[in-house]
Amino acid sequence: MERWTGRCVTAAVVAVLATGVTACGEDEPEAPSTSEVADLDPTQALVAARAAMLELDDVTYRGRTLVASQAVRLKGVGELIVTSDDRCQSSFTHERQGRLISRAIGETTYVFADAALMRRALRYDPAKVAELKGKWQSTSRMQGRDCDLSELLPDAAEYDSFEDAGTGEVEGVPVRTLTGTTAAGELTVSIATDGEPLVMEVSSDNGESTLTLVEHDSGVRIEAPPAKDVLPAS
Repeated sequence: MERWTGRCVTAAVVAVLATGVTACGEDEPEAPSTSEVADLDPTQALVAARAAMLELDDVTYRGRTLVASQAVRLKGVGELIVTSDDRCQSSFTHERQGRLISRAIGETTYVFADAALMRRALRYDPAKVAELKGKWQSTSRMQGRDCDLSELLPDAAEYDSFEDAGTGEVEGVPVRTLTGTTAAGELTVSIATDGEPLVMEVSSDNGESTLTLVEHDSGVRIEAPPAKDVLPAS
């Protein structure tokens, strides 16, 4: 983790921001700093969390996710990766239906789906499944759609709907929890109160979707798929 500096510091990053420090020689371990977010009102806490997230190089969230439309309602495993160079990737995996991946790079969005998911969930006809099997589809990125490191936070205009929902821990990290209403429904946000006020966990759909911060500043890179594996969306 790039946040640790000094002559001899070893960062042990496990699970969700469980960062340890190993002393060198006679140096003493640094004590964790308590974030001011613990004493701010909910709107100010969300503002502070957004500022802290935007200082990072990259973030990775994982957890359970609900994908719902008029045609399908699936629960599975989700992952969101966002980098500071305006690139992001979201993926959804269902035990039986397969994977769906969306990757935004530059002006292009790339989408990949397993054949099983195309047949069952997306309900593509057999000819289209055969054409797209093992391929990515490319399309123009939605105008004005940024890959924001504070992606999981609500819009600023929605901050004033949030209120305190207590304190607790996310994978051993002390957090302050806020709940509020967004355009997509009810949202619960847990913000770290030790160190930087990072967004540790976000839950929606009455808890059916919950994503937890598992890594940040890891150096992860998001690259475009090989050109030979890409077809224009039709």
